[in-house]
Amino acid sequence: PRSRVHTLQSVPSLAASTTMSQGQASEPHTSVRFTTKLEPRWVVSDTPLDLPTRLSRYGLSEVVNHLLGASPARPFDFLLDGELLRGSLGKALAARGLSGESTITLEYIELLAPPQPRGEALVPDWISSLALAAPGSSVASSNPVLSGCYDGAAYLWDASGVQAAALGGGEGAAAVKAVAWLGERPVVASKDGAVRVWAAGGSAGGAAQLSCVGHHAAVACLAAAPAADSLATGGWDRSILLFRPPADGVPAASSEPPPSKRARGGASAVTAAVAPEELAAAAQLCGHTDCVSALAWPTAALLYSASWDGTVREWDAAVGAATATLSSSGKAALCLDVSLSPATVATGHSDHQLRLWDARSRGGAPTGAIPHHGWVSSVAWCGVREHLLVSGCHDGGVRLWDTRSPRVALHSLPRHKGKALCVAWDGADAVVSGGTDGQLRISTLAA
Repeated sequence: PRSRVHTLQSVPSLAASTTMSQGQASEPHTSVRFTTKLEPRWVVSDTPLDLPTRLSRYGLSEVVNHLLGASPARPFDFLLDGELLRGSLGKALAARGLSGESTITLEYIELLAPPQPRGEALVPDWISSLALAAPGSSVASSNPVLSGCYDGAAYLWDASGVQAAALGGGEGAAAVKAVAWLGERPVVASKDGAVRVWAAGGSAGGAAQLSCVGHHAAVACLAAAPAADSLATGGWDRSILLFRPPADGVPAASSEPPPSKRARGGASAVTAAVAPEELAAAAQLCGHTDCVSALAWPTAALLYSASWDGTVREWDAAVGAATATLSSSGKAALCLDVSLSPATVATGHSDHQLRLWDARSRGGAPTGAIPHHGWVSSVAWCGVREHLLVSGCHDGGVRLWDTRSPRVALHSLPRHKGKALCVAWDGADAVVSGGTDGQLRISTLAA
């Protein structure tokens, strides 16, 4: 109704509009209906409003806040046909071949505010990898951040970036290439092919309980099964090995006690005083023709792997057979992560592309590609906000993306001075990153 339009003239973004007269307007308008899935107190009437097509996110947010009578104002983002609105209404209508004569529906959602620094720490060498303890575990409430470092040690951190312990390391220790949590047990893989499992929380004097053996070259990646009853490892020998560590952390006792080892390193390095028990692989998955660079194990049945051979493979973990292959035209796949809702695989590549795949396509083409300015070294989905993911790039950038508008990053987090090598989520509201500058950074997303 025209009276409703006049009421909106108190909105700053509409103040410049000439009030409607004789059914005419001095600038292009379109009819807009607002809808939302937010809680009831943030719901406005779905009566269509006649709004100038020059309005973009900021102006539309002012309109919604005016209708809500919100004080202080709350910023919103807007979805048109499932995509975030970037630019003006007029631009969006033109891109879709729509005229301003029909009513369009805009869904408004919470605007993700710029992340704020929460903690920062410096380690002696490159930070190669990160893993965050599962929410709800005792480790998650104490020292959830596990990082791998090229100085040969893995480090435990609290949620603010304060170091709690070091695992391994010392003179001559091989660079750590990958870390993971097997339930509450830290797992550390090194450039010398070693894969070691520590006691829960990295306790028990820092002694590694198990040594998973079978790789003949550097191990590049790790992934634990959702039930924490199995571990997958991949590396430069082109193979994927599956291990079934016993729940108590120690396999059946051998006839001879393990030989003692002299502890190495200073007081800050926690090293094994006794050689860990060896655990052989339960299965081997073959098919990649180059380094297995990344693994993800999102469900009990399905394991995903990425390789420098340019392929991403889906495996039936129980059978040990590949069930699908995604090809990136020979461009090395450096990292991957899998979102179950929606069923999407995200992969980073050496051709500066972050690719998105429909996990149900069984070998189809990518559903989207997000360009970067260097090798995409790491990617991680937010486990709570289904459209949100973070990427790390060799240009030092750490960026937040919303798959509903992948052309422009939502936010850029503080850059690393060298290459950003690893990223991870701490719950739903914090991002952790590490790089060749030895900086561990934790940033918090405002609600």
